[in-house]
Amino acid sequence: GYRAVIRFLYTKVKHEALEYNPMFTRNTDAEHLLNREFHFHAFNYRYKKTLISLSDRMRKYLKRGIDPYQAFLKVQNHMIDLADAFIDDVILHSFYRHFDKCESPTLKKGLESLVKLYALTVIDDNKAYYLEKDYMDGTKTKAINRVITKLYQNIKPNIHAFTEAFGIPEELLLAPIAKTKFS
Repeated sequence: GYRAVIRFLYTKVKHEALEYNPMFTRNTDAEHLLNREFHFHAFNYRYKKTLISLSDRMRKYLKRGIDPYQAFLKVQNHMIDLADAFIDDVILHSFYRHFDKCESPTLKKGLESLVKLYALTVIDDNKAYYLEKDYMDGTKTKAINRVITKLYQNIKPNIHAFTEAFGIPEELLLAPIAKTKFS
């Protein structure tokens, strides 16, 4: 009812206030790009913005008197985008939580590279979204790509240890799909 509308509007206003932060839009410094606060902010931004957009669309269709099932069909792509953003956020938080609990300095160093690689790769995979929403500009997405390449180069000497730790069978490592530009 009334309180739900107020909560929704408050969330929308609060989210839009965070949206236009020039520090996040143009900062291409590697230290910033590798910072967990940037990762959390970018993932949360995508999730919340997608949720608000989906809510607005559903509300618009239902207000027009469209059958709820038909409204659902019209926004199902947005629901999939929301599910993707949600699970990406869950994985990121879980990854950092496990990283923080890790007691082995050697393992922690390896996990740190992997969690940062995961975060930046997801952001890079969704750069069209971030560019469309003006959350980032082109120079920042190019800088992210450079940092990803550097992270791959840094973990490459330890890749065998990672594949063994994750129990990846040798036959999968020999598959054509395993041979990427970073191999």
